[in-house]
Amino acid sequence: MILIVALSLTGCNERTSDYALSPSFDLDMGSNQAIEVTGIEGKIAISYTKPFQADTPYDVLWLFWNNQNKIEGKKMEVMGFKKDSTLTSQILVVENLGGTHLGANAHHKTKMIIPEPGIWRLQVKIEGQDFGDIVLEVK
Repeated sequence: MILIVALSLTGCNERTSDYALSPSFDLDMGSNQAIEVTGIEGKIAISYTKPFQADTPYDVLWLFWNNQNKIEGKKMEVMGFKKDSTLTSQILVVENLGGTHLGANAHHKTKMIIPEPGIWRLQVKIEGQDFGDIVLEVK
């Protein structure tokens, strides 16, 4: 079961130190093809086809690399923290990550909504443990 939530919650934004936009890099798909993804190479990345617009659903492919523990089938949660704001938003909850895809150990395709324009840090947790952050600009 997939739950997509874009609730605005008011609270303290505890992780305010790093809002540098995440880098983009090419992910080799074989046969001389590549897709551009954004995130932390070798750890976590997302692929999407156009810049995010606020309050608009976008198709997103999440990719995870982890040689330490199996994460396929695990629960993933994404919280969004808006820069220079106390606004936080539960962006996504996925109960069961899919298996290998494009060389990643786990993946998930979904629609994702970010509620307001600005710079957003997406904090990803798997089974309640921090996995990594992706920082995006939302128009």
